[in-house]
Amino acid sequence: MNDVIIIEKKSGSSKYTFLLFLGIILFIALYFPLMGQSLRYDFGRVFSYIFDKAGTACLYFGVIFLLLGVLSFFFKSPLRGFWLILLGIVMLSFASYFLYPSTIGAGSSGTGKPAPKGYH
Repeated sequence: MNDVIIIEKKSGSSKYTFLLFLGIILFIALYFPLMGQSLRYDFGRVFSYIFDKAGTACLYFGVIFLLLGVLSFFFKSPLRGFWLILLGIVMLSFASYFLYPSTIGAGSSGTGKPAPKGYH
């Protein structure tokens, strides 16, 4: 009999787990004492920018899908038009969730940036 024995090497996942843990500890030890108070504002600014751009993209694609759906519903295929209209409505609902109030539209400040919130 010609049996073949295959020996698999152990993956280095424990090495990467240790390096990740070490990196987190070094980040906490070096960054937090110096600039830890502004960290939440930095993360907030980054995520706010990402969600604003995602909301703008959803708004544009939602309007495009809605228009294509209406045109397709009346001129080409009603079933495909219905699905495009439904997709457009879903994209517009995502856009309303992601965008700042008054970024784009009648209540906007005209600059494409959100209106100042002020104190209420």
